Amino acid sequence: MKYYTNTLKGNLVSPIRPYESKEETGLELFERYAETFVLLLKFYRQEFTYEQTHAHSLALYQKYREGSDSVELTFRVEKRREAIVKLIASDNPDPDGIVFLQNWCPPVVWHHYKIVFKQFACEWDIFKNTNSSLVEQLNRTPLYKSVYDTLNQLSGISELTFYCEF
Repeated sequence: MKYYTNTLKGNLVSPIRPYESKEETGLELFERYAETFVLLLKFYRQEFTYEQTHAHSLALYQKYREGSDSVELTFRVEKRREAIVKLIASDNPDPDGIVFLQNWCPPVVWHHYKIVFKQFACEWDIFKNTNSSLVEQLNRTPLYKSVYDTLNQLSGISELTFYCEF
């Protein structure tokens, strides 16, 4: 968690996409999902304020967006704090990205990230179980409910079956 919290802070200064060699197919996507998980978890646990979450979400969006993303969309999400957080939450995990990882990611990469996401899932489960009344209260707000759903989906990465496991 600390590593990705520091990565999020670094994104505010200089968002640099992770380098992915031919032998590390999927690393960049796993990194995006990991950074997203930590950002959304810290927001949900109210460790990040709306302002901090907005700044980190915008940096994350700019770091991983494709060059073809429309300028209009960028302008719209930069102006509304909730819009960028909702975009980050609804965009991850991408179902096509998960299928890609399951079919093309080499074992050396997914072995590492299964461990990382298992730890993330543990953190998330502990929070949900020890703060059930807060979770119920937060989930009445559409933004928090969207973040909750995304955290549940990202937690499932550790349980995925990868092609090379067969």
